[in-house]
Amino acid sequence: MSAVKKVFPLVVTFFCLFSCPFAAAVKVPSIDAELKEDWQKQKLVPARRSSDEVFLRRVWLNAAGRVPDFQEVVAFSADKAPDKRAKLIEKVLSSPEFADMLAMRMSDMFRVKSEFPINLWPNAVQAYHRYLRDAVMNNTRWNVLARDLITSSGSNFREAQINFMRAAANRSPEGLANCAALSFMGVRLERVPEAERAKFANFFSRAAYKSTDEWKEEIVFTGGDAGTVEVGDLSGRHWTIEFPARDPREEFADWLLAPENPYFAGAFVNRTWGWLFGSGIIDPPDDMPVVRSGWRKFADAVTFADVHEPEVRMASTQKALEKIFRKSGYDIKQLFRVIMNSEAYQADWRPASGMDTAKSSKYFASYPVRRMEAEVIIDMLAKITGRYEKYSSVIPEPFTFLPDKYPSVKIADGSITSTTLENFGRPPRDSGKWEERNNRITVSQRQYLMNSGKLYSGLSTFAQRVARAYIRDRKNGDRRRVDYIYMTMLSRRATDKEYQIIKNYRRKLPDRKARKRIWTDLIWSIANGTEFLYYH
Repeated sequence: MSAVKKVFPLVVTFFCLFSCPFAAAVKVPSIDAELKEDWQKQKLVPARRSSDEVFLRRVWLNAAGRVPDFQEVVAFSADKAPDKRAKLIEKVLSSPEFADMLAMRMSDMFRVKSEFPINLWPNAVQAYHRYLRDAVMNNTRWNVLARDLITSSGSNFREAQINFMRAAANRSPEGLANCAALSFMGVRLERVPEAERAKFANFFSRAAYKSTDEWKEEIVFTGGDAGTVEVGDLSGRHWTIEFPARDPREEFADWLLAPENPYFAGAFVNRTWGWLFGSGIIDPPDDMPVVRSGWRKFADAVTFADVHEPEVRMASTQKALEKIFRKSGYDIKQLFRVIMNSEAYQADWRPASGMDTAKSSKYFASYPVRRMEAEVIIDMLAKITGRYEKYSSVIPEPFTFLPDKYPSVKIADGSITSTTLENFGRPPRDSGKWEERNNRITVSQRQYLMNSGKLYSGLSTFAQRVARAYIRDRKNGDRRRVDYIYMTMLSRRATDKEYQIIKNYRRKLPDRKARKRIWTDLIWSIANGTEFLYYH
């Protein structure tokens, strides 16, 4: 019996190591060789690797929309494992917060909005957003998701995916073609000659809509008279399909998802890069070159003579990512995993010595510094202060009232907003174009951060909580308070120089009452700083 007891744990360990899917390390293809090739072409030296604290904060905020907790900062700093960054990426990609953040980004792209000009209606918005979030959580492959959105028919309330065919200000074949091209090809059809657009729009010429007896329910279906439909794929190739023997939307999906298609993989790779770096390898990420000559790759594309030709900044990197994405079976998380494990994503924001800052950032040899999304900033401030925005919509019916302390990142409906979200550039979701979101800092945002009484009151509450902590530690209490504030807000400890500046400032305050405000002043100054508000 004792022998069994000794052997049994070994058997269990062996089984877990070699049989359990969670025990095996995720194999991540590398694009570092292609990155270096592209940097060499630009005569750029890559920046050094970012610090662990900077990387921790970057990953959680950029991919999951939240600042890491104090305990997470402590644990990650103390972890000496060589693969801790890869493990962090896996943790974030498996988190519900990653699903929330990517569902928000997809909702921007797919125009998830109940009111004018999209008019999905609240019931359909909630179903559509839940469908997208579930797809992320379940790691539904991008090609599977795309076919489902393009070809499905049914009720807007019961078949959530059909809302893609409804989420357009213009539901004519031309309007639907514009949405499909922008979402899945990264192409703006207004840049394509009219004759080509007309053939392309015919893919959606049999999409139809009808109401039911249920209030605001709408059915999407394929209908119309039998006959031939002439379609075209923007490469100059035209062909005829017989309807109803063949559904034009199915024909479009087959063409779009063909392995040799130059648009599908490249567009999502470029958009994902844009989500993680703030701009695309081809920028903006939804304004890709139109492939005119056969099935040539983006980097070698021949565009129409009257169309601008976007700059492909990193051709080798783009091609490598496309290949990896196709080979993975269009695995969305694998694409994020590859990019986030790359030398570009893990680079410091400061360029290498002697490198031009703007050029280094443009070609991703250093991590691009940019302001965070409106929802991320609002949620970050809410978490620190405990003061959350209240969200509701009474137009159109049914009325929508979101629970207290509801994160902005999780809001399904583009029509539900607040003055603060709009001030910080949340997109209206009218067109789905990249530039609808405004991540530039403005005077009105600065005025809010500096002068909002509600915000200052919340920061003061946080300061009081900090002041009460470590009350009995007279020798180290102030240093621990400062570190707690920095680790909570910036995911790092204060440097000795910063701590000394704070001490000197406190000594100069005129009296004890004024000195008590030191923690509020410190927190307020951090909240107004670029390190707090920007990805870096």
